[in-house]
Parts: sequence; structure tokens; C-alpha cells
Amino acid sequence: MTHDELQDQVVRRVARTLGKPPDAIDPQADLERFGLDSVEAVALAGELEQLLGRPVEATTLWDHRCIADLCAALCNDESTDLDDELRRRLEAT
Repeated sequence: MTHDELQDQVVRRVARTLGKPPDAIDPQADLERFGLDSVEAVALAGELEQLLGRPVEATTLWDHRCIADLCAALCNDESTDLDDELRRRLEAT
């Protein structure tokens, strides 16, 4: 999965959580701007775990300034599995 593919998925999930259209979510904007609470952050981390097939701590969302940075960190993590199975998971969501 590329950075852009993952970023698109995160943007869509944040938009859905906030009840906004995806184009209202700027991946370069500070995550604090979106007002995600801890319950929503845990849920998003769980969705990312399913998508990536590996653990993602809820605190990971707060460790990065914006969605773009979060996705860069997740894509650069050498434990990220970028194979066809991951692409199928992405397409199924």
C-alpha cells in the first residue's frame, strides 16, 4: 500500500467518524483540529490494525501532527506488510 492509498483510507475514516465529506478533511491539517476524542482514536487505530494486519497503538494518532505524517510513519514502519492481501483488504473497505 502506498502512502497515498493509506492516506485516502485514513481521510475517509476520519470523515466518516466526523460525519463530513472526505474532501472536508485536509491531510496536512493538525489532527487536533478535527477534535477526535479518545474513543474515536481507539476505534480508528483498530480500523488501521485491521487494514494493515498489525498492531497500531491508539497513541500513534497523537504522536503525529497530521494525517499525512501519520501515514508516512505507518508506511515507513518496516513491519508494514505491503503485499496483495493488504491491497485486497483496502479494496474491501
